[in-house]
Amino acid sequence: MPAPSFQLSMRTGPAPGKVFTLEQDEIIIGRDISNDFIINDVEVSRRHARLTRQGTQFVLEDLGSTNGTFVNGQRLAGPHVLRIGDVILLGENVTLVFEETSYDPNATVASPAVAVPQGPPPPPPPVSPPPQGYVPPAASSAPTGDLENKFPQPPEKSSKVPCLAIGCVSVILLCVVVVGALWYIDSHYLWCTVAPFIPGCP
Repeated sequence: MPAPSFQLSMRTGPAPGKVFTLEQDEIIIGRDISNDFIINDVEVSRRHARLTRQGTQFVLEDLGSTNGTFVNGQRLAGPHVLRIGDVILLGENVTLVFEETSYDPNATVASPAVAVPQGPPPPPPPVSPPPQGYVPPAASSAPTGDLENKFPQPPEKSSKVPCLAIGCVSVILLCVVVVGALWYIDSHYLWCTVAPFIPGCP
């Protein structure tokens, strides 16, 4: 069984949510860039505190900081063995929580993808009948889009109808005139035959 691993999680300070993994046997915390954990806050001294691994535990001690190191509200006067959930306060602004990190032995092992056989798809849910008295909405009869081209269009009014009527009337009048003229000529000659004395008879 592997040894437990720990971390410090920042709750308040310059980078809330930042996690410091405790992987070394000795870790110096402070504002100076030469420290293992650098926390840039005015309440943190250049070399503020030290963490030391002792077996499976970590011991925290203050390095003579100006604003002090506190664990669960108590200022450290000497080394303190940290327990899971301890709240560490550096000065008045920076709060760290001592936590154990979860270990997953399969996290670094890539397992091959295995095809899982799937059964037939589930049947669709039954459709419930409409409630009594339900009247479906009437579908719109107005065609839209390309549907307009699929319905027969009413024939356009031909402009030749008036011309055709005028032509028919003209032919009828012409026939009447011709018939009348022929009738006049025939009746004139008939009267001349019966009464040759009529003026205009030959």
